[in-house]
Amino acid sequence: MLEKLEKYCISKGINLNEKQFVQLSKYCELLQKTNEQINLIADSSDKYLFGVHLNDCLQIKNLKKIDIKTNWIDVGSGGGLPGLVAAILYPGVKFSLVESVRKKYSFLVYASVHCEIGNTEIFNQRAEEFVNQKEIKKTFSVFTARGVGKMEYLEHMFKNALSGDGVMILWKNPNEVTEYLKKNKEWSLIEHLSYLSGEHDKHIILIQRNKVRGKKGSYVSKNKKFCTRRA
Repeated sequence: MLEKLEKYCISKGINLNEKQFVQLSKYCELLQKTNEQINLIADSSDKYLFGVHLNDCLQIKNLKKIDIKTNWIDVGSGGGLPGLVAAILYPGVKFSLVESVRKKYSFLVYASVHCEIGNTEIFNQRAEEFVNQKEIKKTFSVFTARGVGKMEYLEHMFKNALSGDGVMILWKNPNEVTEYLKKNKEWSLIEHLSYLSGEHDKHIILIQRNKVRGKKGSYVSKNKKFCTRRA
């Protein structure tokens, strides 16, 4: 697995150090092995694991306009894609992974120990309830959700979780995000990247809360156009 992973990352222009390669390799092996007994992801074959799951997660490294800060929340973490992968990519950031399904939560806890990913804290809660806690509200600089739900479903979570200048990283259809931004002037598109995932085009989108100015509290929009920059 380690050799396959190194070749794959080189082909994608992703630079990792030796420790990160080992961690990611151990994670992939564990995910494939566990998925034979527990349904963590739909398909854990090498083709799908590399061509879709890891490919989606590693696109984070291709975002040019993201400033990774201190606290990152990933909701509906499932098998750790992107939560555990991102924690490996950014060892200096504290990650909170929220997963309501007990068997998936247990896997995340075991995987973080097995792969020596020391910058994660795993929570067995519904994300909707987790972000309502007083000590949690508006404390995160990055919010991620992959394959969890539509923008309207996620809205309560990211509004409560993100700090004033926090950002969202979403794997979404641009049309869905465009419609949401039209109705919600509080948020702006910062960056949009399209890439080939398996046999289909997919999109990773970076969104940030706008600053408020003036007595009436109007929002200062930073909206960029959906530029479809290719990875």
